[in-house]
Amino acid sequence: MLAWRRDASLVAALMFAAHPVHTEAVSNIVGRADVLCCVLYLFALIACSKNSLGWQAMSLVCACLALFTKEQGITVLGVCLVYHLLLLIEKNTLGSHSVEEDGACDCKHRRSLDNVTNFHIFGRIAVSFCVACALCYLRMCVINGPLPQFSEHDNPAAFAKSWTTRFLTYLYLPAFNLWLLLWPNTLSYDWQTSSIPLVESPWEVRNVATLAYLLGLLALAVTSIRQQGMERRRVVLSLSLMVFSFLPASNLLVTVGFVVAERVLYIPSLGFCLLVSHGLQRLMQRGPVIASMCRAGALLLIVFFVLKTMARNNVWSSREALVRSGLESVPHNAKAHYNYANYKKDVGDKFLAIEHYRIALRLWPNYYTAHNNLGTLLEDGEDHFRKAIAINPYYAKAHYNLASLYMKRGKADVAESYFLRAIQLDPEFVPAISSLASLYAGEAGRLQDAERLYVWAIHLDPEDADVLNNYGFFLETHGRSSEAMTQYERAMNVQPNHTVAIINAARSLRTPEHSRRAEELYKRALSIEEDPQVMDNLGMLYLMSGRHQEGRALYQYLLRNYPDRNETKLHYAQLLIQERSFDQAERLLLSVSDSPIARESYLHLATLYNRTNRTAEALDTILRALSLCSTFETSCAKYHEEHGDILKDMDDFDAAEESYKLALNLDPKLAKTHQNLAVIYHIKGNYTSAEYHYKEAYKLDSSPQVLLDNMRKLQRRLFDLQENTCWRTEATCSSDSSVVL
Repeated sequence: MLAWRRDASLVAALMFAAHPVHTEAVSNIVGRADVLCCVLYLFALIACSKNSLGWQAMSLVCACLALFTKEQGITVLGVCLVYHLLLLIEKNTLGSHSVEEDGACDCKHRRSLDNVTNFHIFGRIAVSFCVACALCYLRMCVINGPLPQFSEHDNPAAFAKSWTTRFLTYLYLPAFNLWLLLWPNTLSYDWQTSSIPLVESPWEVRNVATLAYLLGLLALAVTSIRQQGMERRRVVLSLSLMVFSFLPASNLLVTVGFVVAERVLYIPSLGFCLLVSHGLQRLMQRGPVIASMCRAGALLLIVFFVLKTMARNNVWSSREALVRSGLESVPHNAKAHYNYANYKKDVGDKFLAIEHYRIALRLWPNYYTAHNNLGTLLEDGEDHFRKAIAINPYYAKAHYNLASLYMKRGKADVAESYFLRAIQLDPEFVPAISSLASLYAGEAGRLQDAERLYVWAIHLDPEDADVLNNYGFFLETHGRSSEAMTQYERAMNVQPNHTVAIINAARSLRTPEHSRRAEELYKRALSIEEDPQVMDNLGMLYLMSGRHQEGRALYQYLLRNYPDRNETKLHYAQLLIQERSFDQAERLLLSVSDSPIARESYLHLATLYNRTNRTAEALDTILRALSLCSTFETSCAKYHEEHGDILKDMDDFDAAEESYKLALNLDPKLAKTHQNLAVIYHIKGNYTSAEYHYKEAYKLDSSPQVLLDNMRKLQRRLFDLQENTCWRTEATCSSDSSVVL
């Protein structure tokens, strides 16, 4: 197509291969579309230079494939049209046997002109033009509506109020891109927001660069027109390759969602490298000294490109290196600080993330996504969420985060309205749907709505392990343990390292018959990450299943490595009480009596004192625990139960009865409390109440042998009194001293 000498082709190829501006296209997943488009682009050009009909058809096919890969691929048809026009001009001006004075038009070129007629060339031009129009129409049909909408921080020039600012900035951006090709010293993975300030006045110095760029293009075009044959073809084709392929990304035809993107220079750099190589060849014809200087300059340029490319490769080696490079290359770019803050947020460096979010907002006050993300890191991010919504009322994530904040504050009605708004803005916003389901799950009468939302969220994204886990927890909370376990299993299959689902599944399997499976799950969670809370849960599993030796070893490990964990001391003390190591257990419980879990430590201390016949201390301690309980707190039921046990052991049955009643009012599912209250009624001769509470205890737990024995004794007693008037009138009868306490 260009009939170049090998050395010129080699220089152009080396420059293209080593150019550092290609790093983004090659390293970034998104940029692979540019690389594939370039390959198809070159295939289309090579096929276009052939004379046969088959090759011409192949050129059009490659052009179509290039377009399907990336929009700028369609510009190859423009380059092909320029090539056909040049061919037509050369044929009609040079003649089929003419030879240029510099000998550039070799025999092969002359034969190619002889083998094609004007009719064939006009036919190729017409077909290429029609195919280009058809592909443009097809692309518009695929869009199926208005062009994509972009935000101000994507392309600030597109939102400038002054048409002069937009015009001058759009003219300056091609000059800036050309400078990146000429001197790629400052490169960045992102050029959005404030990276390139808008050109707001005709008197700005940057307009000189725009003028120089336009005059240079004009001079190059005029010079190429004055030349003949292959000389003209080389310049015009190189220039058209550089200009046409850049036009879709220039903002001159349509508004695009970026200011500068290095990856879109992958194909234009082909034309640039060809022009530079051609210029070097022309200079080398002016004498041996200049030729030597050109060779040395070309070598130094290629070496610089290689070194710069190696440095850029290191930048793209990891996310941290990439986002850090943005701060170094474009420190005034709000997006660079935003991305760095996102990285720091993900790795848990909260304070540095907050700092860079604030820098991003200082550089770009209307950066609504930065407001939203900063709000998630602050104790009270309401102000930032509201600012994000004020800037962009259609930003669903800000509505969702504001709803979550109100949900934590207990303002369910306000939270619901924001969740519904987020779902209205994005009907497939799975986290918002799941959170609204969690909100409804805590409200009486909304359980069906909650389940319907969970099912819908899973339908939208069956691979979301968080939603599956939340739905499982919802089912388990409402007594549907087998269904809950199914959801936990699905969550673990989708995301094997989802520790929350693993732990929830283990907790749901804490029954004696499933203790081995629960143990496996706890150990699986610990293999992912050593968490003292999970180890504590495993220790409690050992405690409940009577595996004291394993539990003791685990708690001793926890105390060595996490000596400040009060929960560990409390639970280890429970194990020691069961092993009758009362002195060590008492020391552990007393060590946490001034901590936030003091109430629980008092409960177990009371149990310990009662077991060691220190009844007065037991009563005093349980009363201290009860003083920390609120009236309607369900978790305090076990404290009233323990209080009743102590009073029962002191033979104060009336007071014990009242404590047991208080416990059952708070939690009617306490089997042991039902059993002890039944015993008191049995002893006092209130057989009707005794029978009722024995039956309730049996429904909840039928395993205790003492319960079964006492129920049989009550049945015998009732049989003996079947015809007794005191039984028929429900009067108090003589006590039954045979009841086992």
